[in-house]
Amino acid sequence: MLGVLVMMGALLVGCAAPPGPAASGGAARTTTTAAPTSAASSTATGPGAQNEPGDPNAAGRSSAAATMSATTIGSDAAAPMPGGGAAICANETLGESMDRDVQAGNSIVLATGGFTGTTTTGDGEVAAPYSEVRLTVEKTLAGPTQPVTLDGWVYGDLAAPVDVPATTGEASSLWARGGRLIAIVDNASAASGLPGPVIRVAPVLDDQLILSWVGCWSTAGVATVPFDGAVDIFDQQGVHPVDLDLQALPLQDFELLLAR
Repeated sequence: MLGVLVMMGALLVGCAAPPGPAASGGAARTTTTAAPTSAASSTATGPGAQNEPGDPNAAGRSSAAATMSATTIGSDAAAPMPGGGAAICANETLGESMDRDVQAGNSIVLATGGFTGTTTTGDGEVAAPYSEVRLTVEKTLAGPTQPVTLDGWVYGDLAAPVDVPATTGEASSLWARGGRLIAIVDNASAASGLPGPVIRVAPVLDDQLILSWVGCWSTAGVATVPFDGAVDIFDQQGVHPVDLDLQALPLQDFELLLAR
C-alpha cells in the first residue's frame, strides 16, 4: 500500500515531460541487461516484486533486480520524449492525441508482452530511466506496420525499489493481467540514442482499453465508464493501482476512433 500511495502522490504532480536533451558531453548512457524472460510469468521474487497471478512483468522485474552488470551504449544522445510528446495529453481529446501520433509517423498497435529485465539510463541533468519491453504484435491499428516481434523502451525504471516515487505519470506504466495492451510506438525515437523505439502503453483487459493519467492517456471525447477491476491491473512494480481513477473504453470503439 505504501508503494501505491507514493505513486499516487507522484501522479498529482501532473503529466510532465521527462528530462530534456542533455548538453554536449553529458553523462554516459548505460544499460543493465538480463537474460530474456517470459513476459507471461505469473510469479516474481526479489525487491519490489509481487507474487500476484497474471502479472506479465514478474519475471522481467525479478531479473532486472538481480542483474548488477552495466555496459555503455552511448554518450551524447538525447533522451527522447515518450509517445511523441504525451505531456500535453490533458489539453486534447483521445482522438486528437492519436491523430497527432499518427501524423508524427508513430504506430499504434494491439499487442501482448512485458518487460525483458533490461534497463537503461538516458542523458540529461536528471538521468532518464528506460526499461525494455518485448511485444508480440497482434495487429497494427494505425501508422507504419510493425513486425510481429517488437522490442522497445518504456520510460521508467523497472528495477527501482517499490518505494521509490515516480517523477511523473509518464515515469510508470500500467499492465493488464496477461500483458495485452495498446502501444504507441515512437518510430523516430531510435535516432536519439536508444537501441529501439520508445513505447507508451495502456492495458487491455476483456476487450476493454483501460485509460488513466499513467502514460498520459486522454479520456476526453470518448464514452468511457469507470473501471473497477484494479485487481487485474498492475503498475510496473507489480502493485495494483486500487486508488487510481481507471476508465474503460471498449476496444472496438478505440479501433473505430482510429479508422474514422
